[in-house]
Formats: sequence, structure tokens, C-alpha cells
Amino acid sequence: MGSEVLDELNRHAAAIGDDLRLVQGAGGNLSGKDGGLVWVKASGTRLGEALDRPIFVGVDGPRAREDVLRMEDLRHVVVELADERASRPSIETALHVLLPHRYVFHVHSVGAVAAAAQREPAAVLDRLREVAPVAWVPYAKPGIALARAVLAAQEAAGDSAETVFLLGNHGLLTAAGTADRTRELIDEAEAVLRADDTPLTPGGDDPTELAPAGSLDAAGTRMLVGGVLTPDEAVFLGRRPFADAPDAGGSAVVTSEGAVLVREDLSADAREIALSFVAAATHADPAAPVRYLDDDEVDALVDWEAEKWRRGMER
Repeated sequence: MGSEVLDELNRHAAAIGDDLRLVQGAGGNLSGKDGGLVWVKASGTRLGEALDRPIFVGVDGPRAREDVLRMEDLRHVVVELADERASRPSIETALHVLLPHRYVFHVHSVGAVAAAAQREPAAVLDRLREVAPVAWVPYAKPGIALARAVLAAQEAAGDSAETVFLLGNHGLLTAAGTADRTRELIDEAEAVLRADDTPLTPGGDDPTELAPAGSLDAAGTRMLVGGVLTPDEAVFLGRRPFADAPDAGGSAVVTSEGAVLVREDLSADAREIALSFVAAATHADPAAPVRYLDDDEVDALVDWEAEKWRRGMER
């Protein structure tokens, strides 16, 4: 299974997966094209484990391109298997296979999540154009629908050797000819989108305290308790991710002092995801109207077989 492309992917995956500001839990995915083979992260695996165990599967590129917009379970096009437990290519395999760039990296970075929740992102997109050609992708369900939306955005933006995609209510996608440049685009975009470069670390000894008092102001609290912002928030934190009262049914509660408390039984993956949204709220423009996923969009995620598969590998 030796491959220069795979080595590059493993190196970058481990570094990206070690930064909670970029990915959380089993979120995010990377790919690289290696002749007729496309290496893509296996569903449910964690980028940060790339140097410890196989997390990428090799799919037959020509065959996959025929099927990725017709079916979501693509195990039949896998020709190089990470391991028996990680046998299913990423939910986002379609966009990885169909974009022409050699490397495609997708992250749920806190700056991008904050920016991509805006109803009117024009000003943000203008700032991102200082980094590279930019394409805005309105929210679409992960998988086939998102792949179609990304391809449409790429066509509208025009051919380019590198592109930064801001995915509405989702995150960031970068595409370029080398793995190093694809990663650089993430860092350059986040430098534009984040208010500061403070590392993101889990809370202290109290298992119920995710973030201490003063972590959120009134605007950040309103953003989080207003609804569901992204697919991973819906899948791992439920239909009511954050609430402002203990009896309101949220997976997490924002107190009047700006602390964030979570249920003791919340998984490690869900805690990481919740913490990333606390961070995203601190980077958001308090004056920008927020778009939330509607009930139908949330239902389509939490009842989706592909996401149930991924949750089955949750920590």
C-alpha cells in the first residue's frame, strides 16, 4: 500500500487532526489522486490517527466517477482497504472524486463554521479572495447533494489550479495541485476568518464543564441556542444542541455567566464538537444574521443511514 500520495495524506491528516480548531471527532476528510486510484478517508476514522493506523481507502477513480452521483454506499469501488472496520469511503467521496484537483481537504474549522453560518456571506467571501479563488456553496446535505453543489460552484467560479470553497452551514474545502498548498489554503483562510489564533483545548477536571464562565458573551450565546448550525452538530448533539436553561433539553447549557455545561454521558467526540462551536461563536460577527438548518434538513441528517454508520464508530 506504499504510495507517495498516501504518505502525504497521512502526514497532513495527522497534523490537521491534532488541531481541534480544524476538525473534531471523526469529522473532516482528505483525498489525493494517485493515477487511477483516489485515496480518501474512510468514514468514521479520525484524521489524528493517520500515523498510528490506516485511515484511508483507495477507490477505483474511473469506476467511482460513474457511480458517485447515483449511490451513497461506495464500498463496491474500494480496491485498497484500510482495515475491515474502516471499509466504507467518506460520505463526501463524490466531491473528492469529481473535483479535478489532485488534493482536496475538507475541515470543520471554527472560523469557517462561524462565517458559513451567515445568511449574507458576501463580505466574508471578498476577504477570502485575498487568499485564492473562492467559491460559495449554499447549504446542501452531505454526500451527493453537496457534491453537486460544489461542482456547480466550481463551474460558476471558473477553472483554477486552486480553490477555497466556503460551505454554507458546514465548513471549509480547499483544493490544489499539491498537498502542502492544499493545507496552506486552510491556514490562510482561517487566518482571515478567525478573530485570533488561540489554541482550542478541552476543559479541566469537571466532566460537566466544557467552558468556564466568561467564555461566551450575549451574542455568542444567542448564536448557539438559536438552533442547529451544521450537519455534525445535528448528528452528534441532536436537534437541540445548546440551550440556555438546564431543563430545556439541550446537550449543552450556556449559563448566564457565559459558561458551557454538558451532560456527563456526552461522548468524547460530541464534547469536541460542542467545544468547537463555543469557539466558533467567539469568532462570529455579532451583527451578521445567522442561518440555521431547518427541521427538514435536521431530520434528513439524524435519520440518515450513512450518519448512523459513522456514529457507530463514535468514541
